[in-house]
Amino acid sequence: MANARRVADQLNRAGLGPVSVIEASVGGRTVRKVRVGPLADVDTADRVTDQIAGMGLPRPQVAVD
Repeated sequence: MANARRVADQLNRAGLGPVSVIEASVGGRTVRKVRVGPLADVDTADRVTDQIAGMGLPRPQVAVD
């Protein structure tokens, strides 16, 4: 949980949008996902994705709800 919270804090400081940590079960293991959004549109998602990658973090996966 500490790693997810640290990444969430870093993204919050960057002002990329609403940030939350979500717990999910994957293959019987609990994992934490750091979510940025919702975002206004695809162009914003592309820009935020590039900014996150530019921060040295793994390139995020974009999901459209």
